Amino acid sequence: METKFILSGRWERPNGHIMRDELSYIKATKQEAIATCQRLNPHFHIHTVRTES
Repeated sequence: METKFILSGRWERPNGHIMRDELSYIKATKQEAIATCQRLNPHFHIHTVRTES
Protein backbone atom coordinates (compact mmCIF):
# COMPACT_ATOMS: atom_id res chain seq x y z
CA MET A 1 0.00 0.00 0.00
CA GLU A 2 1.32 3.44 -0.89
CA THR A 3 0.69 6.70 0.96
CA LYS A 4 0.69 10.30 -0.22
CA PHE A 5 3.37 12.23 1.68
CA ILE A 6 3.36 16.03 1.67
CA LEU A 7 6.78 17.58 2.20
CA SER A 8 6.79 21.19 3.36
CA GLY A 9 9.89 23.29 3.05
CA ARG A 10 11.54 25.96 0.99
CA TRP A 11 13.54 26.35 -2.15
CA GLU A 12 16.98 27.87 -1.58
CA ARG A 13 18.42 28.34 -5.05
CA PRO A 14 22.02 29.28 -5.80
CA ASN A 15 20.92 32.66 -7.22
CA GLY A 16 19.55 33.66 -3.78
CA HIS A 17 15.87 33.10 -4.54
CA ILE A 18 13.99 31.62 -1.54
CA MET A 19 10.39 30.40 -1.71
CA ARG A 20 8.20 28.27 0.57
CA ASP A 21 6.42 25.34 -1.05
CA GLU A 22 4.92 21.88 -0.58
CA LEU A 23 5.75 18.87 -2.72
CA SER A 24 3.82 15.58 -2.73
CA TYR A 25 5.02 12.05 -3.41
CA ILE A 26 3.13 8.76 -3.37
CA LYS A 27 5.47 6.17 -1.89
CA ALA A 28 5.39 3.15 0.42
CA THR A 29 7.41 4.83 3.20
CA LYS A 30 8.28 8.30 4.46
CA GLN A 31 11.97 7.59 3.86
CA GLU A 32 11.31 6.78 0.19
CA ALA A 33 9.38 10.04 -0.25
CA ILE A 34 12.21 12.05 1.31
CA ALA A 35 14.88 10.28 -0.77
CA THR A 36 12.95 10.88 -4.00
CA CYS A 37 12.43 14.54 -3.16
CA GLN A 38 16.10 15.08 -2.35
CA ARG A 39 17.20 13.31 -5.55
CA LEU A 40 14.83 15.25 -7.81
CA ASN A 41 14.98 18.64 -6.04
CA PRO A 42 18.41 19.23 -4.51
CA HIS A 43 17.63 22.89 -3.72
CA PHE A 44 14.46 22.06 -1.73
CA HIS A 45 15.06 21.96 2.03
CA ILE A 46 12.46 19.83 3.82
CA HIS A 47 11.06 21.15 7.12
CA THR A 48 8.13 18.80 7.81
CA VAL A 49 6.57 15.67 6.35
CA ARG A 50 2.92 14.71 6.79
CA THR A 51 0.49 12.30 5.22
CA GLU A 52 -2.66 13.29 3.41
CA SER A 53 -5.69 12.50 5.53
